[in-house]
Amino acid sequence: MGVRGLTSLIGEHPSLFCRHKLHDVRLVIDGYALLYFLYQDPPACDDGHHGGRYQHFATRCQSFFRNLAKCNVSSFVLFDGAYEKDDKKLAEVKTRCADRVRTAVGIASGSSALAFAPCVSMVLKKVLDDLGIPYAYSNFEADAETAALANAWNCAAASRDSDFYILDLRAGYIPLDHLEWKNPRHAEESKSKPTSPHQQKKKAPPSASYFYIDCLKYQGSAFCKMYKVKQSLLPVLATAVGNDYKETFGKSLTGFHGFVHSQFSRSKTKSKSYNQITSYLSWLSEKETIEEAVSDMIKHERGASRLQLKKLIEASLEMYSLPDCLAIEQVLSGTSGRSGSTPSKMAICASIPQWFVELLTRGKVEMFCANVLCTKRVFLRIQVEDPSQQSAAVPSVHIRSVVYGILLWDQKSLDKIPPIVEEYAQGSSTLKHILVEPVYEIDRGDGMKSAIPSLGDVPAMTASERRQFLLSTLGINSSIIEGIPESFQLATCVTIYLIHHAEPLVSSDHVLALTVSWLQGVATATQEFISRRQSTPSLLQIGLINSDVYALIKNCRSHANKYKKFKKFDLDLEVTHKMAQWQQCLLDVVNLNKVLLEPFPNPDMAVLYNGPLIHSICSVLRPLQMTEQYQLVISMLLQGTQRRVPALFDRLLEPTWPLLTPRQQKTMKSRRRKRPPSRGTYRPPSSTTGQAERTESSVGGEVRYNVNVTSRFGPLAME
Repeated sequence: MGVRGLTSLIGEHPSLFCRHKLHDVRLVIDGYALLYFLYQDPPACDDGHHGGRYQHFATRCQSFFRNLAKCNVSSFVLFDGAYEKDDKKLAEVKTRCADRVRTAVGIASGSSALAFAPCVSMVLKKVLDDLGIPYAYSNFEADAETAALANAWNCAAASRDSDFYILDLRAGYIPLDHLEWKNPRHAEESKSKPTSPHQQKKKAPPSASYFYIDCLKYQGSAFCKMYKVKQSLLPVLATAVGNDYKETFGKSLTGFHGFVHSQFSRSKTKSKSYNQITSYLSWLSEKETIEEAVSDMIKHERGASRLQLKKLIEASLEMYSLPDCLAIEQVLSGTSGRSGSTPSKMAICASIPQWFVELLTRGKVEMFCANVLCTKRVFLRIQVEDPSQQSAAVPSVHIRSVVYGILLWDQKSLDKIPPIVEEYAQGSSTLKHILVEPVYEIDRGDGMKSAIPSLGDVPAMTASERRQFLLSTLGINSSIIEGIPESFQLATCVTIYLIHHAEPLVSSDHVLALTVSWLQGVATATQEFISRRQSTPSLLQIGLINSDVYALIKNCRSHANKYKKFKKFDLDLEVTHKMAQWQQCLLDVVNLNKVLLEPFPNPDMAVLYNGPLIHSICSVLRPLQMTEQYQLVISMLLQGTQRRVPALFDRLLEPTWPLLTPRQQKTMKSRRRKRPPSRGTYRPPSSTTGQAERTESSVGGEVRYNVNVTSRFGPLAME
């Protein structure tokens, strides 16, 4: 969030910015600021009401970095790391999360506010990996480290955080809102200018052609000159006005605030925050050193409380002191963890193995795990869900407790009190606090239990052992997913797990819509590679030919665009809640997969999940019986594809279809359905049960679906 009101104040003075052509340079980018900026940059790529349109977001991220590359701008993205043990930002983080919960609850009640889809950071990192854009995670807060890297590389930093107006950036700061990244411009520049009349008569020298991005660059020196304040004192301004650590001060600065407002307040014509900041700037203009300013701040307190206040002020100022970038440089050069390298703050703080710190820094393991290790406290993703139901995070709590057990195994043996993890999750109307005990053993499936591995044990396990452990955690036999394409294996595991643990129960329309979304996502991604004349990645090679790609995209287009065309739709809270559960479960499975060093390929959410498409298909399928739903998908959404596509669709349904029970009409006497029977043997739909008839010809084993579809299925064919 940064310094309250500072961005507005600086925006009142255009002279503090200079027009700049960005090209042929490095650029250090604040990762999370970029994520939120690209998601919201008008027109927003998604409102988040249906759980996300990740394909659109991925395309926007790709365009951003391709346009920078077109201008020969070398990007480096740095993300915030874990929360620190001192809890300086805890109150601020709780406040932000509570605000997000209120926004999500409002959307469920009909608000048109914007919500962030839960897997956007996964999508951004996948784009960075695909394009080869270097990125890293700081141990903790990344702002100062971002500024330090920019200064070390003599380049600008880009963000949306007003803290960057405080940090001393020698090559300047580019607010992302002032970066015209969508429109790279072309320019020609003479290689040499004529210096004499004789040279001017000669033929003009050849021009150097280049592309650039127009932007506004902020220079802190102009701000300091305007207000007659030293650059080194700006962190005191941030502390006085109120930054992310404001809540830790309580009322201890009340006396100082009263003094400044009474002695230095001048203008009454601007906003309250504008007048407050200018008052503090007037006060600071009389100071020469930080020590002098801090002494003036604490003198309004009495006795022993002065010492405590001084410590709080120093802690706030520390976030603006630029560190050396040795830890990041070591990771980038591949020397982290080697003999003689400097241990990171995180490794020292929580006794984390250096090899695991390196994975965290490289983004190969989520910072969710670092928060478990450092503070035993996590904030789960806030999404739009049904506030009348239990939190969407409840079904997958077992998966998280296993992750906690792996991470905290060593601490369990060292601490007298067994470790407990604090979870902050979405409640019915506000942020909910839950205590979760780590799990240290799991069922093997034969009635016996086996101990889970510690974090130190994981590297010594074989890939097969790690794979089997993940499946055992989910209660899935490995034979269930044999034959499923690798790109869908974890997603299939998530669906199976959710069918067994979700409340209310998962219905056939949810599973059918999800599975169609997977195929449509592969088709869309494949088309993108074809249009760029690039080879399709192996994980997307599931047997689709060009005509299949065209047919899937065409058949699904009206559903994918439905909520784009018509704005006034009541949100289907049943589908919303089920998809929120599915995405939270997937996030937890991905965390477990990464801690286990990725025995399965991680899912690509830009391929797997298209929220509007899923919601639209569910709305059409829900009134029908299971057999009719299946017939409709085969005849309408897979229409025009080769026989391999319906066969693949059957294979994707095979692990889940036997677990589902027909949807029952809700009555006053029957509000809930019974749990599905134990997993049986999958039987392809047959005409004797009213489902699509599947016949095999004697030539080549061709599969045909003889379906009689009536006109009431017309909505699926809408254009």
